[in-house]
Amino acid sequence: MAFTFIVMHSFMDKVASKASLSFAACGAIGLAIGSSFGLMGYCQVKFNPVVSFVTFLLLGLGVDDSFVLVQAYHYTSSRSRLQESLSFSHLLLFFGAFMALDAHREYLQVPWYWSMIGKGFLWPKMYSSEETPSKNNYITDQGHCRTQPETQLLKRLGRAYGEMLLHPLVSACVLVLFAGYIAVAVFGASKVGTGLDVRNLAASDSYWTIFVTERFRLFNDYGPLYLIAFPAAVIDVSKPGERTKLMGVAREIEQDSCFLQVPQGLWLRDFQAFVRTTGADETLLEGEAFYDSLSVWLAGTGKVYLKDIMVTFKEGKVVSIESFRMRFRQIPGTTTSGDKLGVPCMKQVRRILDQSYPPNKDIRPLTIDDRDVFVYWEGSAIIVEQTVLNLIYAAAACFVVTVFIIPHPILCFIAMIVVAMILVGTLASMSLISNMNIETISMIDLVLGIGFSIDNVAHYVHAFMSSQAMAYGEEGQLQRAASRKAKVAIDALERIGLPILAGDLSTMIALLALLGSKSRIFFSFFCILFAVLLLGCLHAIVLLPVVLGYFGPLITASHDEATPPAMSQLNVTVVSVDSNADGRGSGSLAEQGD
Repeated sequence: MAFTFIVMHSFMDKVASKASLSFAACGAIGLAIGSSFGLMGYCQVKFNPVVSFVTFLLLGLGVDDSFVLVQAYHYTSSRSRLQESLSFSHLLLFFGAFMALDAHREYLQVPWYWSMIGKGFLWPKMYSSEETPSKNNYITDQGHCRTQPETQLLKRLGRAYGEMLLHPLVSACVLVLFAGYIAVAVFGASKVGTGLDVRNLAASDSYWTIFVTERFRLFNDYGPLYLIAFPAAVIDVSKPGERTKLMGVAREIEQDSCFLQVPQGLWLRDFQAFVRTTGADETLLEGEAFYDSLSVWLAGTGKVYLKDIMVTFKEGKVVSIESFRMRFRQIPGTTTSGDKLGVPCMKQVRRILDQSYPPNKDIRPLTIDDRDVFVYWEGSAIIVEQTVLNLIYAAAACFVVTVFIIPHPILCFIAMIVVAMILVGTLASMSLISNMNIETISMIDLVLGIGFSIDNVAHYVHAFMSSQAMAYGEEGQLQRAASRKAKVAIDALERIGLPILAGDLSTMIALLALLGSKSRIFFSFFCILFAVLLLGCLHAIVLLPVVLGYFGPLITASHDEATPPAMSQLNVTVVSVDSNADGRGSGSLAEQGD
């Protein structure tokens, strides 16, 4: 907020630069944060550390859209009705707001709705208050705000930067650099790990981090103990065929490379050995005879397995088995997150069980462990699939909205390709720079990153499509298509480049407060969003001008098609020129055609 206030007030002329609109921007963001969190608390929506970064998200997004809204005000004619000015600005506001809702979380949806409502009420009032002073000698002949020396300087810098960027040699270097960036990004994205490291659940200086690290270093000779529970509805072990099938499943699990080849003590194997020592045929035991032998065994050497079998006794004898469990020891893990070995082994056990016992949501063998790590591995097992699906859904939603905002198929396609490039670069930064895995928190941040990416890209593409740059040179001659596209690209960069840069810088500054956080949640949010903003800004004001300036479609406004009249065809006569006391001149021109 402070950055927005300072930048918007850095111009000397407070009226022409619309500095007072910064109050509306800051006020809307503040109201959104307070109102939304209060409403969520009243509705008893649980607050947790994952959603605590929404304040920084709202601050960054609100400031970013504020720069674009002010720029939209500058390029809207004051001769138009106030409602038209507001509708054009609110269209951009809705576009930025929609892209931030891809995570579909209450703490993301409600605050941004409140931000939209706040700007919907505050900005019209500020617009109205700006109309009177703007119409009082602050309007050009074309109906736009009179620019100040500082603004002219920034426009000249933007135009000079655009002309330099679209120089053939510079453009070739840009394309080569981005080609190398894509190669490195694809390599880095392929190296991203998955899984939640339990050490990241606590602060970086917490004793929990030290405990997990030292336990993994000193007590990693054995992996976790798998406890597979079989309810009575799944299997009836009193039948010989079911026991044979169960022992086949147990042998397949023990012989798998994920598990130690040392028997961990299966009650059914020891019971069968006991029956053989009595001279009986275990394959003939069924029904009551099986339970009689089981009662004798549990009363003697099998007493140690009472914790593995839940039986029902009647008159001192076993009459039924409610459930039982089998134990298997995994080989030592290689990472604390379990993404390299733990998750694949858990999936392998599930696959073996599903082959013999078809999966049923209510009746199926249950797999747990003695270290309670499955609760994290369960999420890691589906995180890649869910991340891909969420990114696809978010990208599809962005594409649908982009089609309405930018009704040009080629430009929409280019915009989505650039968004994909930004996303791949962000994934590469996670593995090559931040050393982060894809887990629940980073998945939400990545989905949010699509909103930030399309925000930057769509702003420039929309400015390119709606550019009013003339298609004629200084001598009134129609320019070549290549020159016209370059001219439009420079004009779009001149008009929207600075708001994009200022919006991203303001959001980066807002995120700097998270850099020193001890929580991995905040650090993850900072790393991913900072990478998205940096890459999004570079793609929007470096790559897109080059791509659209050379390879983009030629979009010609209707007024550009008419040949401009030559000055020699007009007979211009100065009627009168008066000088006012304040030094401004006023006069009238009479035009007569031949």
